Amino acid sequence: MASGPAVEERWGMSGEQLGPDHPAWDLEAWYLAQGIVSMAMILSPQAVILGGGVMAVPGMIDRVRAYANEHCAGYLARPAGAQGWTELIKGPLLPNPGLAGACLLAIKALKAQ
Repeated sequence: MASGPAVEERWGMSGEQLGPDHPAWDLEAWYLAQGIVSMAMILSPQAVILGGGVMAVPGMIDRVRAYANEHCAGYLARPAGAQGWTELIKGPLLPNPGLAGACLLAIKALKAQ
């Protein structure tokens, strides 16, 4: 729902062609925020790292935070990203973030031995 291919499928053009002020980005931020709030309410993670091409859109992390706060509807005493709530972090844009994460986990496991 909130990925480059999903954007292209929905809007008929790539994210690069849309421009940073296109309404598509508000919809993508809304989808991401819904997923983050649902996950945070169930799992209470310390942080959620958001990456990929969609997060390269200027201001996307701020849009996601704003929608996350809206989705919480005042249920939480602190806003999204505040101390004591799930921190929202924009990750580095890597060509293959899944592989990078797997390598980091492998290194951590080796160091623990």
